[in-house]
Amino acid sequence: MVCGIITYFLLRYFTRTNVTEHIIPTEILRMRDPKTGLPRSKFHAASLSRSDNDTKTTESYGPISVKPKGTYGVAILWNDELGTSDIYSYDALRLVAINCCSSS
Repeated sequence: MVCGIITYFLLRYFTRTNVTEHIIPTEILRMRDPKTGLPRSKFHAASLSRSDNDTKTTESYGPISVKPKGTYGVAILWNDELGTSDIYSYDALRLVAINCCSSS
């Protein structure tokens, strides 16, 4: 379990000759499909977005728990009214990182 406010995920991919680092902000990851890494449907993404009348901050909708799921991926429990949880495969995380986030 991870304590504190999580604002981004740091991914490191290692090869024999190189290391690539990617940073994925939690608000971007939340809008991605956990199985494919592609954008969620507009309907589903809208249901995850906070309304204008909502007083919670962006950080308060972030993950409250991140747990590894074997060699497959990670389970993320989101801090929302629904108690939503997703299991993101490592392949999906890499796709999100490559398609929409900076790398170094």
